[in-house]
Amino acid sequence: MALRDTKGRFTAKKLTKNKCKRSRSTCNDRGPCAKDSTIGSSKPLQLTDKVDTKTGQIVIFRHEDYVVPCCGAISEWNAYIKNPGTIRLQVWRGLGTGEYTLVGENLATYHKKEENNLIKVTVEEVKQIAVKEGDLLGWYNEDAPMISYKKDSKAAGVLIKAVKKPMLVEDIVDLSSVQASDPRSYAISATVSKGLKPKFKNLPSSITIVSDLAPKTEIYQLGFDGVDGTEVPASFAAFLDDFSEYFAYNQSKNSVYIKRTPPKEKYSLSFTVKDLCGNTDTKALKIEVITKLPAILNLPFAVSVREDAHNAEIVLHEIEVVHTGPTACSLKGVEPVAGRKYFLVRNSNGSAPVVILKATAHLSYAQEDSYELFIKCAAGKESDINSLFVNVEPNKAPIFMNLPATVPVHADKGIIGGLIFHILYQDEEDNPVFYNITCDPEPCPFDVTQGGSIMVTDDLRTAISNIYYIEISIEDHFNVAGPEVLIVNITGLNSPPIIYNIPNKASVNLPENSPPGTSVFQVQAIDQDVDDNLTFSLNAKPTNMIPLFSIDEFTGVIHALVPFDYEGLKSKNIKLYPSVFDGQDTYQGNIKLSIIDVNEPPVFQYPNYTIFTSESGPGKTVVKNRIKAKDNDKGDVIIYGLNCGEETDLFLINEHSADIEQSYELDVDKLGVPEHEIFCIVTATDSVGQMSNASVRFVITDEDDNAPDFIQTSYLFIATKDLPIFSIVGQAYAVDLDTTSVNSKLFYYIEQETDEFVTDDNGTIHLTTDLTNTEVGTMFKFTMRVEDGQGKKDAAPVTVVVLDGDYNTVISSLVARPLTFFDMPENIVWFLTTIYLLLVLFGLLLYLCGRSVRCSIDIQPRSRESRRGKEDSYLKGFILNNLLRSKSSSRRSSIVSVIPFEQTPYPLRTIEYEYHKNSMTGSHMSETSARKRSTKSCADDSSERRLSINKISNRSAESVAKQPISSLNNGVTPDNVIGRNSVVSKMSSVDLPSVQSRISLSDIYPTEDHAPSPWKPWAISDFKKAFKKANTNDSNYLSKLQSKGDKSYTGKRKASLNF
Repeated sequence: MALRDTKGRFTAKKLTKNKCKRSRSTCNDRGPCAKDSTIGSSKPLQLTDKVDTKTGQIVIFRHEDYVVPCCGAISEWNAYIKNPGTIRLQVWRGLGTGEYTLVGENLATYHKKEENNLIKVTVEEVKQIAVKEGDLLGWYNEDAPMISYKKDSKAAGVLIKAVKKPMLVEDIVDLSSVQASDPRSYAISATVSKGLKPKFKNLPSSITIVSDLAPKTEIYQLGFDGVDGTEVPASFAAFLDDFSEYFAYNQSKNSVYIKRTPPKEKYSLSFTVKDLCGNTDTKALKIEVITKLPAILNLPFAVSVREDAHNAEIVLHEIEVVHTGPTACSLKGVEPVAGRKYFLVRNSNGSAPVVILKATAHLSYAQEDSYELFIKCAAGKESDINSLFVNVEPNKAPIFMNLPATVPVHADKGIIGGLIFHILYQDEEDNPVFYNITCDPEPCPFDVTQGGSIMVTDDLRTAISNIYYIEISIEDHFNVAGPEVLIVNITGLNSPPIIYNIPNKASVNLPENSPPGTSVFQVQAIDQDVDDNLTFSLNAKPTNMIPLFSIDEFTGVIHALVPFDYEGLKSKNIKLYPSVFDGQDTYQGNIKLSIIDVNEPPVFQYPNYTIFTSESGPGKTVVKNRIKAKDNDKGDVIIYGLNCGEETDLFLINEHSADIEQSYELDVDKLGVPEHEIFCIVTATDSVGQMSNASVRFVITDEDDNAPDFIQTSYLFIATKDLPIFSIVGQAYAVDLDTTSVNSKLFYYIEQETDEFVTDDNGTIHLTTDLTNTEVGTMFKFTMRVEDGQGKKDAAPVTVVVLDGDYNTVISSLVARPLTFFDMPENIVWFLTTIYLLLVLFGLLLYLCGRSVRCSIDIQPRSRESRRGKEDSYLKGFILNNLLRSKSSSRRSSIVSVIPFEQTPYPLRTIEYEYHKNSMTGSHMSETSARKRSTKSCADDSSERRLSINKISNRSAESVAKQPISSLNNGVTPDNVIGRNSVVSKMSSVDLPSVQSRISLSDIYPTEDHAPSPWKPWAISDFKKAFKKANTNDSNYLSKLQSKGDKSYTGKRKASLNF
């Protein structure tokens, strides 16, 4: 095909097959398109940078991508538009002389807010533009250019020419002198489809007509496949092949009509339809002309009637009937059937039958826009039937001729009843009309008459405004025209201010609980008198609401001064009356303020709660009906929650009643404090998730829930005959884990009355009798008891053995050791058996090793470190005997023997027996486990309750360091209570060895006959360090254990959490 160069001149360049490929089409040597193809920009969304600035321009594209590659029709357009308006999407064809003819165009209109979008225009088949190879795409805008483009060096320039008005199809434009633009690509594309193939829908066919039809009578309507209706598609050309004397074809109407009344005979008419691509279809219409009487000459026919045609009969059509005798016509039917009541056929003597629209008919274009009437004309047995089509035309709305308008009226001349304006309108149907007006502001001093005149109805000198906006509308029963505005300017008076942003029945909403100072509405007013200063004021109903609102007198902003509670208001609606004053006149508005219900979060009765409770086990209710939240919203259900951080699991809250129970045991004794505080947040959540919270402080106080506990299961003390009265014999010390001084206060007493001994408040036992005449070996036995303020008790048996000699000398010479494994005969038997078996096994291994391989076993002695610590001097003094509980009583007896201190020539290694709590729940402090722990150095703290025993490697004996007896004499007073009737067990001096300056008690075991039944053998089993303070209580004891890092003391109870 021929293309233009940059100056618009033609070149001889032809399209090649490669160009067909680039345009995604199939080229068949100028033949029809084999399939749909798209020409133009393939990526229009990337070409949105620029848009042309001049209006009324024809744009024709020259780049090969915008050239039609084959014969077909444009079925779709796509373009990116930058401005609203009507775009004409066009196809141009070069004529070879620098001129182009407009082949066809499709129109598309887009309004504001539809710009900056990729549009898609699908073209109906009858409106598709027929194109052939070489045609060019283009477009035209009367207003602002719409299609965007982007500069592209790979593209070609376009031809642009300004024209004053749109060109018609087949118009020619000369572009030979037009300079091509810079290279650019436009965001437009078109789909070239195969198009509609020309083919007759109702040919071939045969018809019969009467011989007396009048010229120009249409006898047949042609139709085409794929085309609805009778219109000939723009891409088709249809014609009658042969000349006919009697018949002709009208392509614009696509119908066959009578050119001249034909005689009775048979005729055959050949018709051909073709498109630009060379597709054709030829078919024949056979016509038989007969003489038939009667015959309706002017049917079928179509008439139109307005939908407002009523109240009088209207003749729609006069029927022409040919017959030699009289005929009668009738209405045989109407489609749709509901229209039968609207029409009738009337026969009159001397005149032709007529079809009439009844006066009672009420046609509606919206319900039915057409009716088909079947007319039958008969003469005896002969008849003819044909159709009359009645098309209903919609009523057209009246048109204002002189509105909108502005009219001035002087206040002194505008008398009541005077006319100031007359409305002119035009109505094609000349229907009667009715007028309606609205006026702003109100009250309005104007009204409209039924004749269309605006008259004065009030004294204009008292008008509230000097300008009125009258909206006028006209109604003719079918349509409403308007409203259009008539502005009335009243001159000669002060123009009152007008509040222009409060329409009639204005309403605003204010959510409840809005903070004070919330802006409700801003009143805006104008005054035609520019020198007037406007001030605002506010009134309200009910009047008690006036103090609750304010209005800024200069800006007109209305504020709510207090928060409103929707549930507490009797009336949810408040009338606000803002006014504006210009110094002379006042204008008042009316606003309905509605308080809107807002879902509010629940509110706790108090923001903070303090709950006092004592330590106890799980299941205890610590809060009952104390924590409550209120929700004013009807129907809301409050769900409570509790968050105590890491201690949340200690409590369980009832989500409905907010009652709180303990989930675990709470015990402040573990912490060594009199009370413990837990801080929590309690939440209340309503049905929609609104939440509020309050703080809860739980104060857990100490409760006397621990019984006193002697630190030993039994006590053995030594007394010599020369021991002075009121000397300290020993101390039976007990502990109470309760942390407050009241709950841990202990009371000691000797269960049996005795004259020999008394005890004081810290468990120290004092001698109250002279032992000079008491036999050596005499044993005093009594039960020591301790009790707290709640009556919880503990008891421990105490044995005091009387020996001879100086007390200090005897005590300093005693060394305690526990019975070892080999002190029990039954252990030696199975131990020797085990050793024997091990030796046999070891010999067998040596034998096997010697037979198989050479092996050697080096046995090296392990170095032993012996170090005597400072403990040697700590436990001198009274002797503490620890009888651990047996399996049945949870205490196990520990039996130790005593040897002289100087008989320990072997190196010493310190073994520490530590006492720790196994359970904090319901146990005594004396429930201990003797866990050995080797140490290289001994602790220097005498307050730490550990028993240090020097173990002798030779006999596994353990020597105990001692404490001077003088350190135990503190706190002895003669005021201590003296008991009587002590239990004394005496042994003869023969049974006891003589006491040397240093004596071993390992030889003074009693015989079986003398062993007291409630006690185990009474050897010295244990030594504990003396305390620096005689009145050490259990809380000090626990704190010292914890401060020394005693890991074995966990302080845990069963079913409890560590705080």
